[in-house]
Amino acid sequence: MGRGRRGVRTGPDAAGGHAAWPDSARVPQAGGGGGARRVANDLALAITNQGVALRSLGRLEAALAAYDEAIRIRRRLVEEEGRGELASNLAVALYNLALAREDQGHPQALAAAREAREIWERLVSAGWAHLAANLEKARKLELRLTAGPS
Repeated sequence: MGRGRRGVRTGPDAAGGHAAWPDSARVPQAGGGGGARRVANDLALAITNQGVALRSLGRLEAALAAYDEAIRIRRRLVEEEGRGELASNLAVALYNLALAREDQGHPQALAAAREAREIWERLVSAGWAHLAANLEKARKLELRLTAGPS
């Protein structure tokens, strides 16, 4: 699993589906009110954490599918529903996606790391100083990916 790096914690099955989630737990759509938005955020958190667990087991394809789904949900919440307070959670999922893509040697790892760094830079600049450590980790990952294989 790479060089012993761990993802940041914030489900797909082997085929990339969400067999563990019944249809009733599917992502609520916009317009469902505050409760539905909270459920969507909680679901994205659980899916991100599942991706971290799958990556730690070496199930990279399933982990990538989990991160992609969590990013889709969080991107909708942040960008379409104006939930800016969740932007760091979006960055967490992007950072974890970058780590899993790096494990695979996938060229898109850099794009995900860069987007996570950019989000955390904006948030730290806006006064969210508690995210400085995340920003530093994203910068280091981006530098490592830019440098190429060592």
